[in-house]
Amino acid sequence: MNKKIPQKVRKLIAGKEWYHQRFDGSPLYLYFIAEAELAKEARKPTGTEADVRVSYFRDGKADWYLDLADIRRGSKIMIKLAAKDPKISTKLLNKWKKDEQRAQAFFDNFSKIKLKKLTDNELIRLALISTSLSYCVKKWGPPIRKAIL
Repeated sequence: MNKKIPQKVRKLIAGKEWYHQRFDGSPLYLYFIAEAELAKEARKPTGTEADVRVSYFRDGKADWYLDLADIRRGSKIMIKLAAKDPKISTKLLNKWKKDEQRAQAFFDNFSKIKLKKLTDNELIRLALISTSLSYCVKKWGPPIRKAIL
């Protein structure tokens, strides 16, 4: 295992089976998804949050590794819920509608921002906005999980 990876992280990831995805176009978007996957939130079905996600960002790309045990656990829970209530996905998605609209508005307008023209203070403000959005997206678990499963 790579010695550059901190010991604490090496212990966390050792011996796990991983699913790998690469994001070439929008690696920062991956951050929001990972945050949402890890967050416990009252609107999420209990047990569907992930225990660990590993991401590497380099050369404008992001590699994301998902613990297959997390995926299997969450999938089993969602399948059981769907067996009891065939409309569970629609119900869960509706709980996040306002958050989804807020996140979509941010991403729709982000490409219009001229990052190179921003001052340090403006970049910090933008980072704070994105952090706030991250909280919003943390609550946005089911739409993101739908995209992954």
